[in-house]
Amino acid sequence: MKYKNLRGDEFDLDSFSTEEAAIFLAARNEFGESPRWDDFKNKWYGTVMRFYAEQKVSSREAVTKPLYRVIQDMGSRLMIDAGWARMPDYRNQLESIIDDKYDTRRQFCEATGLSEDMLSHVLHGRKDLSIGTLTDALSKIGYGLSIVPLPSAGKC
Repeated sequence: MKYKNLRGDEFDLDSFSTEEAAIFLAARNEFGESPRWDDFKNKWYGTVMRFYAEQKVSSREAVTKPLYRVIQDMGSRLMIDAGWARMPDYRNQLESIIDDKYDTRRQFCEATGLSEDMLSHVLHGRKDLSIGTLTDALSKIGYGLSIVPLPSAGKC
């Protein structure tokens, strides 16, 4: 079984330990009842963090674990459904590329040919890049655009 988060990352649920699987199934069942997003996050983040603390896993490592990331995604879906967050879009992907591949936004801009001012406006949702501009900029750093089905916020 696989879980696909809003960003398109897949998690292999079969890799969960028995205890992790039990936590996931209980959280998924509660998620199906459409609880308030803040109640869900408080309860299940705490449950996951306590579980990993009992396993002697540091908080820093716990937040990288697939179970934590899946629970986080369920909470995000509830936030989107409640109107407190927006669906991920190309801005999130640009931020990830910048964070993963470049030390600064300036380096990213120099590599892509985008102005720092424009990038700031785009990342803050004040402006959008044309498809042509985005395609040209991404091709300079070895990336391209693709059309993919939209994830449904309410389903996981």
